[in-house]
Amino acid sequence: AGGSIIGLIALANSPTEYSQADLDTLRKLTRVYALALRNKLDEKRKRADEEKYRVLLDSSSDMIYSLSTDGRLIYVSRAAARFGYTQEECAGRHFSDFVHPADRKSILGAFAEAVKNGTTVPSLSYRLRRKDGSYTLVEQTSSITKGPQGDTLITGSMRDVADIRRTEKLVKDTEASLEEARNLNRQIVEDAQDAIVVYDRELRFKMFNPAMQRLTGMS
Repeated sequence: AGGSIIGLIALANSPTEYSQADLDTLRKLTRVYALALRNKLDEKRKRADEEKYRVLLDSSSDMIYSLSTDGRLIYVSRAAARFGYTQEECAGRHFSDFVHPADRKSILGAFAEAVKNGTTVPSLSYRLRRKDGSYTLVEQTSSITKGPQGDTLITGSMRDVADIRRTEKLVKDTEASLEEARNLNRQIVEDAQDAIVVYDRELRFKMFNPAMQRLTGMS
């Protein structure tokens, strides 16, 4: 099949020579057997590939999903458990069931535009409902693909970014607080009536305030 040997038929113990008619019959049989074997091998490879891809999808920390054009979830990876759901609980449900009511209109609008135009926006952020009823901020990327039956699917990935956003805010707030403290300290030093001086290890001036300048007459 396709130039490769995938099987062997052995004939033996015939009381007479094999005739040309026997060989012609055998050739027909080998074609049937080759087709059956090739289909069986193709199915085996397909199952192996599907299992490999499933393992890759399920090992991702991001939740991988597929949507039909009517918004129904066809597939979600095991990372759905990060939001408290099983794969079976998500399958067949409309994706908007999991979106915060305040975000639902804009997300449904983006979905409708994607189906209409055949392209998706690079990323979307919205609040997703966990199984316990709480909400968390997620970031979603997606694209338009073709399914096994030639049907149009929207596939993508989703990750919880609430902790990342909280960390970013904390860093910004900390940086702002540090800058505010630096500015306050700088103002106190500059407004001080006493001369304030900073030396290095060799007693060279590193900094001194306006009061020191007035005292020494030096800039």
